[in-house]
Amino acid sequence: HDPFMPLSFLPLSVIPTLKLSDQGLVDVKRFAIVPLETGIE
Repeated sequence: HDPFMPLSFLPLSVIPTLKLSDQGLVDVKRFAIVPLETGIE
């Protein structure tokens, strides 16, 4: 399992709603940073 593999798909034009920037994930429709949660408690 490669934890960085999902990040390689973010620049693709088939995923137009999320982009990766130096600030993190950006919702391009809302122009907002997406908060990341691990879901691990």
